[in-house]
Amino acid sequence: METFLFDFDNTLANSGEASILSVQKVFADAAKPVPTRDMIFSEMGLPIETSFPIWANLDEHDIQLQKMYADFRDYYSAIEDQNTKLFPGIKEVLADLKDAGHSLYVVSSKGSASLERNLDKLAISQYFTDLIGSDWF
Repeated sequence: METFLFDFDNTLANSGEASILSVQKVFADAAKPVPTRDMIFSEMGLPIETSFPIWANLDEHDIQLQKMYADFRDYYSAIEDQNTKLFPGIKEVLADLKDAGHSLYVVSSKGSASLERNLDKLAISQYFTDLIGSDWF
């Protein structure tokens, strides 16, 4: 194989706690029933534009959802540093694959800006040829 595709959340890094805390805060602030940890974890990997309308029981074009999306992204970015950690051995695997001449990509339901920020903060962005976030779809 010459090319490797990686997901970010729960593949390269353990970021679940940041997602769970952010979702629960946003739903509580919006006075909506707060999804359980299990509900959030089972839907992790889907864009918030897919899960939020279902959990909030709102039409996908509802203005309240737009605020919830923005609030989620704001809160997530405020807590992601202390709640996102590389899984053990990931950096070494990426370095070995890159050194062997492979092309590495990250494909994620996370937005590209957030994904790029996470890769930079975890000091692994240099291993990837490119990334594709949910805003590409």
